[in-house]
Amino acid sequence: MDDYRCFLIDPQFDEAVYITGTQVLPQNQELMHHAILSRLDPSGVEHARSVDAADEGDGWQCFGGTGLSQGVGMHGGEASSETYIGGWSPGHNETLLGDPAGYRVEPGSLIVLQVHYSLLTTGGAPGPTDQSSIRLRLMPGTADVTPLKGLLLPAPVELPCTAEESGPCASAARRSTTWSSAPARRRET
Repeated sequence: MDDYRCFLIDPQFDEAVYITGTQVLPQNQELMHHAILSRLDPSGVEHARSVDAADEGDGWQCFGGTGLSQGVGMHGGEASSETYIGGWSPGHNETLLGDPAGYRVEPGSLIVLQVHYSLLTTGGAPGPTDQSSIRLRLMPGTADVTPLKGLLLPAPVELPCTAEESGPCASAARRSTTWSSAPARRRET
């Protein structure tokens, strides 16, 4: 009743940028359970394109991660060419990073959109299609921005951070704040 699909998105950056905000725009919310966005460095692009080409249809099946890294990848451990940059679940809107802070993206990088489709509404059969899209809020790579590492820490969403905690938990809480003090440009992909 679950289908996890990964899709490559080429933002066609011709210069380095910082991603300072992300927004997944689900076209079919009855079908989408959640989505995760990752930056894929140029070093991993060739491998990702071969994985995509080897799977029939749009994107590739990718339960439990993108399937692109040999080791633990973006969940910690071995180095990977992937970096978590954002996500979406029902009720979620745009995520804006504060301070200013952002994920540095070099020219030639791609975005991987991993979507968890729940097939409960279709009885498990292939059904409605999905044409979801993403928006990225950007600042130039020359801007004075605190670079973020992009660590994805899987945890139950019902466990909030306490006021006494610091580190990744507090950083995740800070990400949900709105930042509008510096100009940013938007590109729809």
